[in-house]
Parts: sequence; C-alpha cells; structure tokens
Amino acid sequence: MSRPSATRALAVTVTLFLVCTAITAAGLLNGLDHDVASAVRRTTGHAADVALSLVAVTASVRVSLAWLALLVVATQLAGRRRRRALVLAVGFAVGSVIELLLKVAFDHPGPAGGSRSVFAFGVEQVGRGSFPSGHMIRGTTLALGTALVLGGGRRSLAVLLVVAVYVVELAWTRVYLNEHWASDVIGGFLLGAAAALTVAAVPRLSERARA
Repeated sequence: MSRPSATRALAVTVTLFLVCTAITAAGLLNGLDHDVASAVRRTTGHAADVALSLVAVTASVRVSLAWLALLVVATQLAGRRRRRALVLAVGFAVGSVIELLLKVAFDHPGPAGGSRSVFAFGVEQVGRGSFPSGHMIRGTTLALGTALVLGGGRRSLAVLLVVAVYVVELAWTRVYLNEHWASDVIGGFLLGAAAALTVAAVPRLSERARA
C-alpha cells in the first residue's frame, strides 16, 4: 500500500468509526445486534465452542501484548522496520485508551446470558459498556499491523488474505461466544484497522510536515 493511499484509507476508516460510534450510541444498530445474536444461537456446539475460544485467545490482552513485544523486539534486533513497529505500538496503545474511554462513557451492556468461552483469563471487560470489542481492536491492529510492518514483495496479497480470514474468524468468535454484539465487533474492527493503518500513513504525514 502506498503512503498516499494509506493516508486516505486511514481518514476513511476513522470517519467510519466515528459514524459507527454515533449510531451505536443512538441505539440505531440494536435491531441488527439482536437479529445476528439470534441467528448465531442456532449454530452453537461444544466443538465450535472450543475451536473459537482458541481463536479468541490470540487476541486476549496477555497474548496481544506478547505478540506486540515480540514484533518490536524482532525488528529492533534485525535492524529493519524499526520505525514501523514502534508506530504500531503507539497505535495499539492509543486504540486501547480509546476502548477504555468509550466503555466507561457509554451505557451499552453486552449480551445477557454469560460468555460461552471455554477458556477464562480473568475479566477483561471494563466500564459499563461493551462497545467497542477489545478483542477486535487488538486482533485487527496486530494482524493487519504485522502485515504492514513486515509486508512488501510478491507475497503481500497472500498475507493480506490470511489477515482477512483471521479477522473474520475473530469477529465471529465475539458474537458466537456471546461476548459482544455485532455493533461492538464492527466498531472494534474499524478502530483496530485505523490503528494499524498508522504504520503506513504516519511516515507520509511526517514527510508532508517537513516539506
């Protein structure tokens, strides 16, 4: 992705996130949330609970921090893509802060009935709300961000396809495991994508500032 296109993509993604936040706060996605949750409940089963819980673990707080630390350390030791990895770390931190602020600010409870997740790593929910999904923010930020940090060359398309499959699977876990509404997932994806796109967009913006 070229830096000018990354800058435009970042601007569009941030705008969409703000729109999603506004319409979720207004309750305009409540119908969609309940329709999706009702449809998902008809597909549950123990084997799927285990498999999707494993996918969800990859975007838990502890695993995400380990993932990010490994990426930063690896780029520093290799002497390549150092700046990109550090920009991703900043984007990750900013996304986490925004998540916390929105969950405290919005009275947007998650689905009733408790989580179906097989694995428990402590309560990660903060505040009164479930918007946006923290798993989606972290998973999208790190998957797409890692591709942008390490990407380039002939394999870029294949890597982005893997990222897309992972993000879709992670999105499904949030609703399937009864931990988030569809609106939380959409918001988390958009915020995570915005955080990841800073890897490509920020250098371009800094170049313009120096010009």
